[in-house]
Amino acid sequence: MALYLISAWALVLLYCAVIGAWTGGLTAPALGIGALMLGAIVLQAANFGQSRPRPRSRPADVADPAVAAAGLCEAVSAPAAVVAAGVVRDANRAFLALLDFGGRRDEVIGLPISNLVHPLDQGRLGALLAAGADCEGAGTPAMLRMVKADGSSVKVQACTSRLGGALATSLLQLGLDALPAAPAAGSDISSVVLQQLDLIVVSVDEHGVMTYVNRAWERLAGDPQVDVRGRVFRAYLHPDDRDPVESDFVRLLNGRLDHLAREARLISANGSVHWIDLRAHPCVLGDGEVIGVLATLHEITPRKKVEESAAARWRPTTLLANFPGMVYRARNDADWTMDFVSDGSLELTGFEPAELVKNARTSWEQVIHPDDREFVRQQVESKLALRKPFGMTYRIVDAQGKESWVWEQGCGVFSSTGEVLALEGFITDVRMRASAEGQALRRLGIEPGTGPADEPHLRQALSYVLHHSGAARYACALFWVDIDHFEGACDKLGTRGTDQTIALLAERFDCVQAPGTTVAWLGSGQFAVLLTDFRLGGAPRAVPQDKEIMPACSNIAGALARAIALPLPLDGGPWSLTASIGVAINKARYDNPDRMMAAARNAALEARQRLGPGHCEFADE
Repeated sequence: MALYLISAWALVLLYCAVIGAWTGGLTAPALGIGALMLGAIVLQAANFGQSRPRPRSRPADVADPAVAAAGLCEAVSAPAAVVAAGVVRDANRAFLALLDFGGRRDEVIGLPISNLVHPLDQGRLGALLAAGADCEGAGTPAMLRMVKADGSSVKVQACTSRLGGALATSLLQLGLDALPAAPAAGSDISSVVLQQLDLIVVSVDEHGVMTYVNRAWERLAGDPQVDVRGRVFRAYLHPDDRDPVESDFVRLLNGRLDHLAREARLISANGSVHWIDLRAHPCVLGDGEVIGVLATLHEITPRKKVEESAAARWRPTTLLANFPGMVYRARNDADWTMDFVSDGSLELTGFEPAELVKNARTSWEQVIHPDDREFVRQQVESKLALRKPFGMTYRIVDAQGKESWVWEQGCGVFSSTGEVLALEGFITDVRMRASAEGQALRRLGIEPGTGPADEPHLRQALSYVLHHSGAARYACALFWVDIDHFEGACDKLGTRGTDQTIALLAERFDCVQAPGTTVAWLGSGQFAVLLTDFRLGGAPRAVPQDKEIMPACSNIAGALARAIALPLPLDGGPWSLTASIGVAINKARYDNPDRMMAAARNAALEARQRLGPGHCEFADE
């Protein structure tokens, strides 16, 4: 504006000068002065107009964080996605192309990011997102396997950066975790190292053609390095191994398998067969393209010969070899020394067969739980004495120190003179902890002189005693011991505490153990004691007069009640229980076990209801 005014003013002055030259009078100077004044006024007006403060424009609104995050995601050249509260909010084209979702953006947006990550890498994903939410800037990269649209996976290096917003929003960036292509022979220092390795290195393309081998190949296969390139790898494998190995290579190439470890047989140029330990990974370029398989071969022929020799000495049947458990042949010595152990030992105990055979690392005696070693020994020896098979449930402690329950079934191998040459059998995981009833029965059953330990055996013993006492005219008594509030105690103590409680309660019946006494565990916190000798209760002889029976029974019931009421030393601390006891005395009044057991049970119930927990009552007395 000012430039235009100055130009106009100059034209006016020029005009006045021309007019003055023509007229030669005072008109021209007057006009010049007037023009000067007019120009000054105009310039002042122009400056005033420019110096007037303009009204401030309204500041632009702050950008939407979601829009800003989406813009940042698109601006990143690497595969990236915006993740808020675990959900994909946006993804750039590189991200969609990497996972084969090109043109299908709507299928990804709104999807939980965990759906795009391999299940085995969910923990790493959670740690990445947590790190991105807690700090500014990029977090520590981690390897993730992303799941493509076709279900295959691709390895990437992933990192997160925190973004603004109300939700925990992060920018997830991916970079391919590529393996380098197999180097050409003699190309660089890495090739020099590969050539000097004793381990065989082989590179195979997507068609199964060998593209590289190192010098160690010649020693095993017998063919020079330069002669194998262009040959098919499967041609060097044993016919029985060709299809399985080729199938595994295909799975590596299409992403269904991220690594391979298996045994196979390789045939050398002279026709000899070599066992090899084959390890392989997909060979991936920097752009994510899988160009083949990179494998290492390690000869294990000597080890296989040792295994075959051992198996030839004693080979189990196919059924036992595939049984879900451990097949064994052991010596009947203090350590249960193993001469053969099947491969199932690793899953069962965490120990390799070679670690158990000949007690190389540990003995089976040490694997058995310390509290169960004597029980196992007694069970085996008692059955061997009768030349019968043995079977039992007990605990072991595996290589990691974890307790588990196992079932063992076996038998002795005897010489013609009756000498025990070996023990053969199998051991398998019970898959659950032994029940409280099972442990109590076991604890009771191994005590000498206890007789039957469960309800069927109790009925059988009671049936005999009722018949014999009727003929011989002597008395017998059945004590029904009902632990008060047992179910509630089990709920509070848990499985381990309940097991301990029943085992310790069973020991409290030692005060009534004697010849002619039968103690049984009936389940649900109930025990039974069958007595024919009352001297423990103060009676002068085994078959007392009628007037001596009730006081003797009362004394025995009192001793049981006091023993049970003593605090139990559980792992979680002392625990106290009481028992209600019912007593049924036979004086030719009960003609069968059921009637006598029902009478004793009802007496225990009446004692609890009428007298309170911890008391004793006689049946129909």
